[in-house]
Amino acid sequence: MARSSSNNTSSRLPKTTPRVGMFHRRLVLLAAGAIVAFVAIALQASRVTVLEGASWLDAAERRLFVERWMPTTRGRILDRKGRVLAQDEAAFDVMVDYAVITGDWAEREATRRARRENRSEWPKLGRADRRALVDQYLPEYEAELLAMWSELAVALDTPLAELEDRKNEVKRRVQSMAEYLWQLWREEREEELSRDGEDADVELADVSKPIREQTMAHAIASGVDEDVAFEVRRLAQRYPGLEVRATGVRGYPLETQTVDVDLSTFPPPLRQERTIAVEARGVATGIVGWMRELDRVGEGQPLDTERRPMHDVATGELDRGYYQEGDRVGGAGFESSREDVLRGLRGYERESLETGEVEREAFAAGRDVTLTIDAQLQAEVQALLNPALGLTMVQPWHHAAATEENPSPFPLEDGTALSAAAVVLDIDTGGILAMVSTPSFSREDLAKRPEWVFGDPIARPFYNRACGSQCQPGSIVKPLVLCSAITSGAMHMEDHIECNGHFLPNAPNMLRCWIFRDYNGFATHSQMFGHALSGAEAIGASCNIYFYTCGKQLGVDGLKLWYERFGVGQPLNLGIGGEWDGSVAKMFDGSTPGTGDAIQMGIGQGPVSWTPLHAADSLATIARRGVRLAPRLDRDQTPRAEDLELDQSAVDEALEGLRCAFEEPWGTGHVMRYGEEVVPICKVEGLTIIGKTGTATASPIVDPNTKEVLRRGDHAWCVCLVGPNTHELKYAIAVMVEYGGSGGRVSGPIAEQIIRMLQREGYL
Repeated sequence: MARSSSNNTSSRLPKTTPRVGMFHRRLVLLAAGAIVAFVAIALQASRVTVLEGASWLDAAERRLFVERWMPTTRGRILDRKGRVLAQDEAAFDVMVDYAVITGDWAEREATRRARRENRSEWPKLGRADRRALVDQYLPEYEAELLAMWSELAVALDTPLAELEDRKNEVKRRVQSMAEYLWQLWREEREEELSRDGEDADVELADVSKPIREQTMAHAIASGVDEDVAFEVRRLAQRYPGLEVRATGVRGYPLETQTVDVDLSTFPPPLRQERTIAVEARGVATGIVGWMRELDRVGEGQPLDTERRPMHDVATGELDRGYYQEGDRVGGAGFESSREDVLRGLRGYERESLETGEVEREAFAAGRDVTLTIDAQLQAEVQALLNPALGLTMVQPWHHAAATEENPSPFPLEDGTALSAAAVVLDIDTGGILAMVSTPSFSREDLAKRPEWVFGDPIARPFYNRACGSQCQPGSIVKPLVLCSAITSGAMHMEDHIECNGHFLPNAPNMLRCWIFRDYNGFATHSQMFGHALSGAEAIGASCNIYFYTCGKQLGVDGLKLWYERFGVGQPLNLGIGGEWDGSVAKMFDGSTPGTGDAIQMGIGQGPVSWTPLHAADSLATIARRGVRLAPRLDRDQTPRAEDLELDQSAVDEALEGLRCAFEEPWGTGHVMRYGEEVVPICKVEGLTIIGKTGTATASPIVDPNTKEVLRRGDHAWCVCLVGPNTHELKYAIAVMVEYGGSGGRVSGPIAEQIIRMLQREGYL
């Protein structure tokens, strides 16, 4: 009974639940938060260890090493005989720390002093109070910088304003580089976050850490001599961030040469029994080239520091030839086109701070580049083309005498200086021995007279006429046309052409032969020879009617094909820039050339243009009996050879025509008259010289602003082959005198003097 009562009582008691107090709830929340934080830390540690571990390890290891870089030397540019055209020469650069250039040094030093002299109070001060303290000391350091720049300007003999411009250029360049790298780092960081599934929006400020160029010294003056370097070293003892660094400048020892020119074989009116010293300035400047500042490139071109960074972007491999602040880069000519050959590799030392071990890599000098040019011959030809000697100056014998009916027989007045170009080509190799364009320019002209170098509309010194002019060939192209017409079957060896003075039967005033003029009594070549002309006779007498016929028979397509096979319109790839590849059958208005154009192209007129280099090249190809070797300036460049498979009888006929032109009494390049005296145009005892003269229509030079015609007339051409005998022709020569008129009278005597120079230099 009692047990029953007890059971009933227990069943009526309420069930109790354990109470959780505020303390326990907080404890649980803290534990949960700790777990979340731990997981986040673990994930971050995992990411840093796994994903970024290598980079952090690399950064840590870098702090255990000290790297020192050693300069290299740039390769030389040599002529064919080993003469130095370009080389590194001892000099010094004046370097200034970037913080001094920007003025940040003054702020930094003023801040350090404010903290040092107010050490106990500094931690308690607010930003405004700290700024006020810094501003107390700042003027002193700014004055020190100003004094340094003023004294440096005196030491460098450079206006202070110019130094300011140089400072601004350094700041602009470094800031541009920094912005490029920061943007690159931001993109890399965003890509990394995206891979981790995190928010990929990265602010530029998050990655804008200082780049190396913002912590180093920069060149404010380059290539100073020992005396200037000594003065700057004295300043460096008193002023911050200033140092003199031994470097090198690029020297061009043969850029200016004095040449003795023998006047005893000049044309009679200029002949004297003496030599004259002529200064040739800017010898091969356009070929050798010059240096430029780092990253000063054309629009759309990659910066040097982007093109060749310290580490390859794709592989991470170290490039010891990388570009860094203060480097100079090939800016034109072979200095530019062979930049990666000439540029050497820096040496370096890597010392371990833990073990003291030093890893060394010696510097590797840049490789030399050897040209086919003969620097002495180049200078002599350039001196020869100096108008002061008279050969490239309008002379009375260059044109017909003035009469009452024709008081101005020539577009230019006597005494007018003429621009010119000349090329000497080695037939056996295709190497260019000389390639001259006048007026030339020197590197000093580039620096001090850029308006003349680039802006003179008549002189146009920067324009390399030898390989960059756009000239119609005129009659000198006739040997090429003959070989093309016979080889293609458009003409045959037995074809003889009547010269009736004009090509169209019922149009005597159109498409005339040059001989069919009133002053010649409207003579014709058929009358002169007494028969229809062969190919050789047509070349020797320069009969237009014969080659009008060749042009018509070949047609535009045939002429285009053969001009191109002879190299016209094909890339020259000389490595100097400013080259004109030539043009065939391209009309200015975009229309399609027709038969009339083909007829004109047969005599080197109409829609065809080339350069003196093309002229020498085409004649050399005929001298090789149809094998074309592309002209080259780099001696180590493999010659590009192509056999045009010319009809060999056509080659013989063309060579005979070239002989007739210079040796037969009726040849257009045989003799010329100086008053009562008649002398050969191009003749040197003991040598065989064959060739062709020509006069080609030229576009006028027009002032772009006033539209005034500054020059008009015809270009004067002479091309020739020379050797010990007809079966051993060694060199092809082309001479073009702008607006010179008669090829025989103007360019012929120049070609003869070039041959004499070849003889004196031992080539013949």
